[in-house]
Amino acid sequence: MLDKLKDRSLYKQVGFIAVELVLLYLFIVNIENIFGQIGRFIGVITPFIAGTAIAYLLNKPASGIARLYERNQSAWVKKNASVLSVFSVFVILIFIVALAINIAVPIVVANIGDFARNLAGYYDQFIAWVQELSSDDFLYGLMPDFSGNLLDLISADLVTGIGTGAVEFAGHIVNITSSIFNILLSIIVALYVLISKENIKRFVQRLLLLFMKRSTYDNVASYAAKSNRIFYKFVGAQFLDACILGTLATIILAIIGVPYAVTFGILLGICNMIPIFGSIFATIVTTIVTIFTGGVPLAIVTFVALLILQQVDANFIGPKITGDALGLKPLVIIFAIVIGQHYAGIIGMFVAVPVAAMVKMFLEDLMAARERKLKMRGDGG
Repeated sequence: MLDKLKDRSLYKQVGFIAVELVLLYLFIVNIENIFGQIGRFIGVITPFIAGTAIAYLLNKPASGIARLYERNQSAWVKKNASVLSVFSVFVILIFIVALAINIAVPIVVANIGDFARNLAGYYDQFIAWVQELSSDDFLYGLMPDFSGNLLDLISADLVTGIGTGAVEFAGHIVNITSSIFNILLSIIVALYVLISKENIKRFVQRLLLLFMKRSTYDNVASYAAKSNRIFYKFVGAQFLDACILGTLATIILAIIGVPYAVTFGILLGICNMIPIFGSIFATIVTTIVTIFTGGVPLAIVTFVALLILQQVDANFIGPKITGDALGLKPLVIIFAIVIGQHYAGIIGMFVAVPVAAMVKMFLEDLMAARERKLKMRGDGG
């Protein structure tokens, strides 16, 4: 009897292995189609992902406004503080976006269009300036050879074509008609998530407790709360630092006479939200464009001014705002940003640093727990 049961158990194991092999074969054969379906599914739920992300970012300001409503004398206001806070934060957000669209966006689009239209002229001016350099000039040895075939290859017509493409590209950026539905859907999802966040939290808690012990859940909740604090502190500090740097950069560039100072200030502020690489990239772009629009001497002054501003930000402004909240070494930050960019592009570069800080926190706690266990074993021995 026992032998028959063993035989049946062996047959079951062989059957399971055979089914797993067949499924693995079907997966490998149809892997391209499977990943295509996954990609399409992600595309469908993108507005829901975006809406959840918006709700997460707006949760803290909404909670702060809700506390203000709860102090109101009106019983109705206190009862509906959560809903009122959500609508209030969206009204503020819409006002800020509308202000940016009406003030900043037209300036940026006009600057891009103007630069694109005049690119051929800037190129001719730059070539004329290079050809006027004498062999005694310091910059003479730094300039490439713009004579002969190179001038034929890099012709004004080619540059004009690039400029026309840039204008069309700028127009495509501004035109968001095809994305209106997804944007509206994302906003609706964000509103729903913020209004129903307590119900969602209770549902997630109940679901997790069905599949894990209470002690495990408490650990997960603790790390989630710590990670949330790290991310919010990083985002808030980076945003404030970006606003300060962008404003200072705009003022400095305008004072020294750099064309398109507002556009470059906005670029420097936005890029500064990506640690290390962002400000370097924006400085290089600003310097290169200034070579064509203002000449090499102004470009050198611009580069030096922005370099000094970055040092002031890195050593004085940034530490005052962020302190040493993340506690990450520069090499770790660079490694995290490179990995984030490879797997998630620009968004990955932005979230890589707080994610690295969260991983660091988890590893430190894990190593501390392991060290305590080894010490207890040693003491016991």
